[in-house]
Amino acid sequence: MIIAIGMKEEVKARADEVFIEGAQRRSADPEKIEAYQKQAMDFLSTMKMDVWVNRHVMIALTTMMLAAESYGFDTAPMEGFDPAAVKKEFGIPDEAEVVALLAIGRMREPEKPYPGRFELARIAFTEHYGRPWSQR
Repeated sequence: MIIAIGMKEEVKARADEVFIEGAQRRSADPEKIEAYQKQAMDFLSTMKMDVWVNRHVMIALTTMMLAAESYGFDTAPMEGFDPAAVKKEFGIPDEAEVVALLAIGRMREPEKPYPGRFELARIAFTEHYGRPWSQR
């Protein structure tokens, strides 16, 4: 079971470290780092942190699910839990947003095929919302 959390204020405290590490990986111009960081932090100040944290944690969680499934594991993201109880049970700081729980394991046989709730043409569109996508 993975507890997916995001820290609403810690991102601001670690911004210097994150931007320096990113610049070093890309051999970026050190003089531009400060401007990029200011631009990012200015943008972040316009966002509701719980919304921003939720989006970014869900991107990471989705990537984790894809990686686990590529190794043959089954995944099941969960909502409908008590975030305060999860925080208390696992000693998670107050500033953390508990976004989701992710179970990773192997299903028992027989594995039932699950194509999704709706047929693809009903949920995937091409060029314009409502114009069904075709697999042809």
